[in-house]
Amino acid sequence: MRGQAAAANLVKAAADDGTPPPILRTPELPLPSPDLPLSFPSYALSFLPSLLSMPTPVAPSRPTLVDIGTGDSVPFRTFLSRVCALAAMLRSHVGLAPGDVTFVLVPAGVHVLKLYYAFMSAGSVVSLANPSLTVVEVACLLAPSNPSVVFAVVGTRGKLPPGLRTALAAPRHEPTSAPHVPASLHQ
Repeated sequence: MRGQAAAANLVKAAADDGTPPPILRTPELPLPSPDLPLSFPSYALSFLPSLLSMPTPVAPSRPTLVDIGTGDSVPFRTFLSRVCALAAMLRSHVGLAPGDVTFVLVPAGVHVLKLYYAFMSAGSVVSLANPSLTVVEVACLLAPSNPSVVFAVVGTRGKLPPGLRTALAAPRHEPTSAPHVPASLHQ
């Protein structure tokens, strides 16, 4: 009760003078110049050297991702290197470019998050879809997103209409591995 009263007093004091209470303020971050051609992922990743030098809570060996269902985890340093390598592969082999839309129709798991961050690092806009959707529901989501490429797994590929540029994502079963995306693209 005492903590609730203190919080209420902070909010009331903030309302009186128009400033946000201290608990609601965010730290000031240096923003880049608006003239720089910079994407959000590259700006966010620019802070990593300072984060990696911190003792905790962002130590390189600490898990970044943990799959509750399987217990698989990915350490921060491994996650970062896999995302960077996968983003480079997506740019060179798949031809992803900044502004491209990628439609992802794969089951949930740690591998999807690696793909998601790799797409963002490559500058792509990501449209995720639930693989349990019907063919009609998938088609309804594909129409407005107009993806440059679709990522699916063998089990979801049949839900896609013909003529889409599709890459099959085949996640490996080692806990810290990056998703394996074959270079073969299907039209």
